[in-house]
Amino acid sequence: MSSTTFLLQSGIVLLHLPDDHVIAKRMDVLVRGNYIVAIEDNIPQTEEDTTVIDCSDTIISPGFIDTHRHLWQTQLKGRHGDDLLSDYITRGYLAGSFYEASDVQLGELSGALESIDAGTTTIVDQMHVAYSTAYINAALEGLTASGIRVIFCPTPTRRVKQWQPDFFMEEEQVPAWFLDTLQDINKRQKLDDGRISLGFGFDSFELPQEEIEKIFLQVRQDNLHLITSHHFHGQISFDAVSSLSKYMLMGPDILLSHCNGMTSEEKSSILSTGAHISSTPSTELQMGLGEPICFTDEMGKVCSLGVDCHSATSSSLVAEARLALQSTRGQRNQTAIDTKSTLSIKDKTIDAFNLITIKGARAIGLRDKVGSIAVGKYADLIIWDRISPGMLAAAEHDPVAAIMHHSSSRDVKSVMVNGTFRKHNGILLPVDLTGKPHLEWKGVAREVLKSRRRIEERIKNKQSVLQEKR
Repeated sequence: MSSTTFLLQSGIVLLHLPDDHVIAKRMDVLVRGNYIVAIEDNIPQTEEDTTVIDCSDTIISPGFIDTHRHLWQTQLKGRHGDDLLSDYITRGYLAGSFYEASDVQLGELSGALESIDAGTTTIVDQMHVAYSTAYINAALEGLTASGIRVIFCPTPTRRVKQWQPDFFMEEEQVPAWFLDTLQDINKRQKLDDGRISLGFGFDSFELPQEEIEKIFLQVRQDNLHLITSHHFHGQISFDAVSSLSKYMLMGPDILLSHCNGMTSEEKSSILSTGAHISSTPSTELQMGLGEPICFTDEMGKVCSLGVDCHSATSSSLVAEARLALQSTRGQRNQTAIDTKSTLSIKDKTIDAFNLITIKGARAIGLRDKVGSIAVGKYADLIIWDRISPGMLAAAEHDPVAAIMHHSSSRDVKSVMVNGTFRKHNGILLPVDLTGKPHLEWKGVAREVLKSRRRIEERIKNKQSVLQEKR
């Protein structure tokens, strides 16, 4: 679609109020360039090149925000259905050693497109296959082609050097080239029309304090958008908060994933420094990280949601929010039953909706740009089919409930990112990949399946890419 001005006519528009409540109004939305420029009744068509879209049978909602994802893992989908975290580390995380840079490009591209298909318009991508500059650039190429908005967070990653006959990993944790590469990328004034921001992923807290402090100082001097790290105490523990607190590195640019089983000191450190949390209910509940905390009384205010590994679950943030909401309700109800207390619904549907919209925007420092529909914000929008078999009648009563309790990805009719349609009338639009212009989804899928076969052959032979090249 070549037009840069779109008039979305007569849709049920979901508008956030200052207190995070949402009202639904039948209105027009005018998009010009990258931005929403008007939300009114009966906006006139004043420009000849305006594309008018009839939205009378639709709901228009903010695009969803996924605050924790590993997009490179597409080719590993299907293998983690019965895995705990200890299984995933070997079969998922370390499987990156079987990827070439070209495999990373395809994983990132297809993972981003799968997300767009489900209504996600912004992702924090913690890319922990940052084995070389070539791998990082390949990931960027895939993300750029996808059209998604992303905070791209390459993470220093030790690779499996050899699987057999003896298993051992590369020794260097944060090689000198890594930070140089981030600086080079960051010097590009805007990464693809401003959709791509550079962040930093860091999980190497076993390093000496002086080295960690030096790394964080450089990252912050370079004005990277945010820093993201894993933190949880479950079947396996991973402690980022203790080091960040001890070294005085906590702050509002810190985004922590999971945060299950935290101590009171850890909670206090997060709340007092303005840091935020990304909760990922599906992987946390399955893999033994502990109960999700996104609806807890104390920490819910700083939480957002992520899919984490779409190799283990779907890319639908609605599914994640629904699971989090109903599992929390179940826990509260069981407590009330056990104590013979009065049952009540404390956690509301709108709270789940906000976790994947406005609260996600706050968690990633973009509250003034995305997360709600407002004049001056980026045009990141979902157009829902409100008369689909799943949404029929529900949207007439409560459009937010229709989305959160009755929708699936098939009900996502169109998705706009940065004022450009990336999915329209139920179809993902073609992408331009280097050497493969105007690549439709089936073409992407075929390339991913070829890549998967190559990766599976390396896995079968336990032959890391490093071994292969020796």
